[in-house]
Amino acid sequence: MMLTVTIILIIGSLQTACANPCSDFSCDCQGTEVICKSRDLEDVPDGIPNTTTLLNLGFHQISSLTANVFNGLVSLKTMDLSSNQISIISADTFKDLVSLVTLDLSYNQISIILADTFKDLVSLVTLNFRGNQISTIAKDAFNDLVSLKNLDLSRNGIKTIAADAFINLTSLEQLKLEFNKISSLTANVFNGLVSINTILLGGNQISTIAKDAFKDLVSLKNLFLENNKISTIATDTFKDLVSLTYITLYGNAFTAISADIFRKLTNITRLNLSYIVTCCNMTDFFKWKASQTELNELVGKCIDFDSVTDITEFDISNCTIPVDGHWGSWSTTSCSVTCGSGTKYRNRICNNPSPSDGGKHCVGKDTELSQCRLRHCPASCKHSKAQTRNQIKG
Repeated sequence: MMLTVTIILIIGSLQTACANPCSDFSCDCQGTEVICKSRDLEDVPDGIPNTTTLLNLGFHQISSLTANVFNGLVSLKTMDLSSNQISIISADTFKDLVSLVTLDLSYNQISIILADTFKDLVSLVTLNFRGNQISTIAKDAFNDLVSLKNLDLSRNGIKTIAADAFINLTSLEQLKLEFNKISSLTANVFNGLVSINTILLGGNQISTIAKDAFKDLVSLKNLFLENNKISTIATDTFKDLVSLTYITLYGNAFTAISADIFRKLTNITRLNLSYIVTCCNMTDFFKWKASQTELNELVGKCIDFDSVTDITEFDISNCTIPVDGHWGSWSTTSCSVTCGSGTKYRNRICNNPSPSDGGKHCVGKDTELSQCRLRHCPASCKHSKAQTRNQIKG
């Protein structure tokens, strides 16, 4: 008799735990998972059981998240709030969610990430902000996410990222920033990301990359920079990327690309340069490629005499290589007088080498005139000069 009573009490407790959200709000309860998908809710429902480990509130009309709305959900590991109309996240919204591992806030209307928004999410591994309206990433936006490994900020309106914005994300492994409006990568923009292995920056408006933009990224293996507006890359831009194995640069504004930017990437195995350059402007790159033993995948096409050629099949011996002219040494004339003040000039020739095959001529002057001052002239010389001037006047 005692055993029967105990079983009835346990069953009754389980039924009570899921009663509120599953019956009152037409949610589905499957063990500790509460799924309230596509029910047109305007607010987070009350009475969610404290034992809930998964909460799906996606595809509703929720517009704001108030303080303490998820209080008590200490066992929650996964929460989906995607495709709502959330624009405001109050302080202490995520209080008590110490076990939360995955948070999906994609496709809402969030424009600002306030400091301390995520201060209680010490276990969070994946955070999805895809498809919101964020324009600026402030320095303190992600301060407390010490366990975060995956951050998706793609398809927002991000224009600027503050220096050190990600500095405390020492566990982050993947950062998605593609399809935003980023125009430049400033120095120290990725500081602190010592564990990052993949950064996606494709589909932005990046035209400039600062010298130390990729500082600290010693673990980075995959860098996606395709479909931007990059026309030049400085020689030492990738100098800190000692672990990089794959980089995409296709769809940018290059007219030529130098092998110098790749010389320190000793671990590179995959390189995508599709449609970015004229083949004959890449002669030094092809020479560099021939010396790379680790580079086992090169994807790309270049423009070859008005046709598109696979970059791995192009024969540089067919090229007429333009040679730009450079100035030779200056030659200097002697002073125009033997004493007193005079003038002298120097000249140079554009022959070191001379321009050929359509190369550019030297820029600058080929002749320069300057004053010269020698010893004082003797008195007799001055008298003679004075007489000469008087005779001319007479």
